[in-house]
Amino acid sequence: MTSGYRMTEHYLPRVEVLRTTPHEASDWNFLAIERIMRDASTTDASYQRLLRLLRSAGSRMFRVRSQSRVLLLTALLLAMAGVVLIGSWLFRLGDPSQIKITVTGWTILGAIVVTVALASPWLREHAGRISIGLLSLLFWIPAQFHLVSIDRMFLWMGRLDRLR
Repeated sequence: MTSGYRMTEHYLPRVEVLRTTPHEASDWNFLAIERIMRDASTTDASYQRLLRLLRSAGSRMFRVRSQSRVLLLTALLLAMAGVVLIGSWLFRLGDPSQIKITVTGWTILGAIVVTVALASPWLREHAGRISIGLLSLLFWIPAQFHLVSIDRMFLWMGRLDRLR
């Protein structure tokens, strides 16, 4: 935002289509980082940290991983624990032959649903919206967890007072 603000401030007076009005200096919160952007050496720790934050800020999910190796390791361990728990739950349902039948049954049912969906013009037209809606329902809880915990941690890591 700081960079865009300064570029606009520089080029906007040159645009002849817009009316020019006297510019009043504003004290925007995002201008507080300008000193680090402008005055820091490329070898300074604060500048290097800012670059890491800016590189990872473009991604929505998993952007904290580039800031905290501890958090990345924790997420990997939780994912592995989840896979182990789901696997043990599946094998507790019955003997492996029943699981294969269940998986095969679900596969056949899925193939039938996809075939019917492709044959129906209305479903074909709205398949993207329907799949996004179903995926949204499926991933709502992990997304809420991400927004409440991980995203706040990323914002905390990128605070200006931590860059100084």
